[in-house]
Amino acid sequence: MQVTPGCIRITLEAAWSTAASDYAEACALYRDIPVPGFSPGEVPAIITANCFSREIRAETIRRCASRLIRSVLVEKGIRTVGPLLILQASLEPGEKFVCTIELLLRPEVALPDCENFEPVADCKHTRRTEAREWLVANTECTVPEPIIRKALNSTHRDIVQPGSKLWDEAEHNALLHIIAHEVADRHGITVSEERLEEHLRNVADTVGMSPAKLRAAYNKNGQIEVIRESLLIEAVLDFLTKQEEAFLAQESAIVA
Repeated sequence: MQVTPGCIRITLEAAWSTAASDYAEACALYRDIPVPGFSPGEVPAIITANCFSREIRAETIRRCASRLIRSVLVEKGIRTVGPLLILQASLEPGEKFVCTIELLLRPEVALPDCENFEPVADCKHTRRTEAREWLVANTECTVPEPIIRKALNSTHRDIVQPGSKLWDEAEHNALLHIIAHEVADRHGITVSEERLEEHLRNVADTVGMSPAKLRAAYNKNGQIEVIRESLLIEAVLDFLTKQEEAFLAQESAIVA
């Protein structure tokens, strides 16, 4: 484990048996993709594994790394923010799984009492916006510079200066991510692989692309974990608005 200002690098090692279930699930994601010479849905597993070896490898690494790192962070009491970044990985069927991950360290946060949130809008999207702005405005946290720079577009990361418009926008966005992780940890909010797959299928349907091809494209640049991060923020905002709805329903019942 290596700790540098604002981030931490952890190398994970596990027996193949630990990654085997992730490998099987990754293979299953590609089994229905047509392969010349075989009828749809009747492609032998070994053919699927050979034809989509790179895609299956990338998906297995992501799934296994994401699952293992969560256990390590809980065990060691390490608080992080943002998507995991896989720096390097070694994965071959039957061999030991080795992966090095980089994560941003989460600063201390003083959250507001969520029961004080009072949304005005009826629209779900607008209520999420209200919840987001309320959380950011009422949370006390000093966002470290490394986290703000990570929130900047890669082309601006090294040149944007504190106090500029781009810097302020990045700081606002970084604070939202910090808040989301803090609320999620306190209330047990997570984004499962099933929820992630549901989102990818919906996007694939919208753009007219197969979920497997979309997933492969996202895996090439690590975007799937970025998507998980966005879904986590949505889940936290929905939790906040639903909590308020439950509180108002309880008050109405008491009055009645």
